[in-house]
Amino acid sequence: MSGARPRGGAQMPGDCNQDRKLDISDPVCLLGYLFLGNPAKLPCDGGTAQDPGNRALLDSNGDRRVDLSDAVGALTFLFSGGPPHTLGTTCAPVEGCAERCGG
Repeated sequence: MSGARPRGGAQMPGDCNQDRKLDISDPVCLLGYLFLGNPAKLPCDGGTAQDPGNRALLDSNGDRRVDLSDAVGALTFLFSGGPPHTLGTTCAPVEGCAERCGG
């Protein structure tokens, strides 16, 4: 038999605004959360940057923090050929997050 099923809903890595795609609106969403308080909550777990689900979803550079460098990393990927999110460029299960990629 195969191993245990991954827990958590499938998410597009970096999808802060939960529209099922990664585009410029996602680093803008993250910057708004970090510096303006809008959105007031992030999409997974309890809605904070310290929650494991939000760290997995939004930590594009893999340093285990959600901060300015993740928004910059997403913009660099989108517009300058930088490296993708550490979870890749397709939907991945993220524990603590709702299903966003399925039907």
